[in-house]
Amino acid sequence: MINTIDDAYSLAGGHVHSLHDKKIGSLVINENRVLSANAVEGAVVETDTRDNEVFIKLRIKAGYKFEDPLHLCFGVLSPDAAQKINIDITTEENSQVALQAHCIFPNAVDVLHAMDAKITIGPGSKYSYNEVHYHGEQGLVRVIPNAKIILEDGAQLVNSFSLIQGAVGKMQFDYDIECRDNSLCHMIAKVFGKFDDDIFIKERAHLKGANSSAILETRMVIKDNARTEIYNEIVGEGDGSRGHMDCKEIIAGKNAVAKAVPVVTVTSDRSKVTHEAAIGSIDSDQLNLLMSRGLSSDQATEVIVNGLLR
Repeated sequence: MINTIDDAYSLAGGHVHSLHDKKIGSLVINENRVLSANAVEGAVVETDTRDNEVFIKLRIKAGYKFEDPLHLCFGVLSPDAAQKINIDITTEENSQVALQAHCIFPNAVDVLHAMDAKITIGPGSKYSYNEVHYHGEQGLVRVIPNAKIILEDGAQLVNSFSLIQGAVGKMQFDYDIECRDNSLCHMIAKVFGKFDDDIFIKERAHLKGANSSAILETRMVIKDNARTEIYNEIVGEGDGSRGHMDCKEIIAGKNAVAKAVPVVTVTSDRSKVTHEAAIGSIDSDQLNLLMSRGLSSDQATEVIVNGLLR
């Protein structure tokens, strides 16, 4: 059993010193308790806890450009608990920031992690959010992240979600993005489902502004009895807007079920939205090549899966 946030953070690939260095902005939460919050110049952080929920406001001041990421750690060490996070993030004009988030549930038997996010990326600002999950190999984690995102004129967003360690459990992922003039959005989701995992990812990008663009990219591997459904939608409304959906799923087990639903809507004759979706098994030529180099079938499969997800 993992007993400390630091230990779990390390297992998830995080560098523990980043949570304790006063020169690095960080926020650490266990269940619905704020363990530490270290604000740095240019980043204003406010936290509150009420009704067994955590409320966070993060504001990046105009013109501030952070070279190093700010670190967030949302953990649940208890085998049976509910964590509810409400987060409001605003980046002001011409700012730049990267957030590195680790969500860690190493001892989960029955854990709920729910997050409602409101994110506003100011004019000309750049924002990236890299979220890595670490789950235990057994038990049930219910992951329910919801986000409403607005990209103001000329804003840029790169959002990466990765859940490839441990059992996923049940995941309902719902993101809604509004892209205004000259903004750029790139959403990336990588998930490895196994056992009886039930995974649902829903992303919608509305290209309202002129010359706005969005890429919705999903990489999924499932095996055993896992099930997944990917729903990606892009609405092209602004003149000169461009959108693309790229969904690739690999089924590595006879009982696994994968479903992809790409939805394209275009309301401007100057907008273009494309999509590609592929669902299939492990490539036999790649598998045979690796096995000819001395790897077992399971080892070769692992190499291919890791190559896709990492």
